[in-house]
Amino acid sequence: MIYSHYSEYMAQGMSAARPGPDPGEWEFLLPYLQSNEEPFLELACGYGRLLLPIMEAGFQIVGTDSSPEMLNRCRELAQPKNLQPVLHEQFMQRLSLKESFGFIFIDDCTFTLIVEDKDVRDLFERVWNHLKPSGTFLFDFYAVRPEADPTHNKVSTCWVKASDNSIYVSRAIRSYDPETHITTTLQIHDRYLDGTLVGSQAYEDPNREHDPSTVMNLLSEIGFVDVRLAGYHTEGPPREGSNMVSIRCKKPD
Repeated sequence: MIYSHYSEYMAQGMSAARPGPDPGEWEFLLPYLQSNEEPFLELACGYGRLLLPIMEAGFQIVGTDSSPEMLNRCRELAQPKNLQPVLHEQFMQRLSLKESFGFIFIDDCTFTLIVEDKDVRDLFERVWNHLKPSGTFLFDFYAVRPEADPTHNKVSTCWVKASDNSIYVSRAIRSYDPETHITTTLQIHDRYLDGTLVGSQAYEDPNREHDPSTVMNLLSEIGFVDVRLAGYHTEGPPREGSNMVSIRCKKPD
């Protein structure tokens, strides 16, 4: 199963709601940017929430994403900054570029969009092939919880006002399968202007919680070393009550 690409309205709404790094996120990433060899690669870079600030800081970075709408939004946001990002439309598990990178990362728990075991292995093997010796691979994801989370089956709504006075309303209707640990979300995104509905877009968005031990063992099997589990955007252990975790590992010299 390969997840759907995100809609145009979602790209616009998300970029208005989260225009840049979250509090503390830049401070977390900066040591990795400073200690690894350029260029870098962000998988599932979206509209450039992290990629563009990294470019502004003077680092060389390439981005991939499966959504043409997200990549188009990234290019639009880059223009006022006089930036020309190098972007490729690719699924993470189909990564195929002609260069290698000293640091490859996936942010925002986007790794959970990979729901098939084969795709997980394909992703890790392709990252291995694109990573320079002694390079670092960093990603975060939702870990399997011992008990089902009631928030897996609910409807959530949020909205944001963009710079052109458009209002984007997003609704997520979630259905969780405790046997597969897959949450299938119906994403509905509406755009309003001057109180009038301009349009609506909807798509299915499956994502899967992963077992950290299984993920770490697979990374080690492929050849990664120094495989470490930590919390989300922290070097310390996972926070109590949170199933958001991260793994960082390296390719041997």
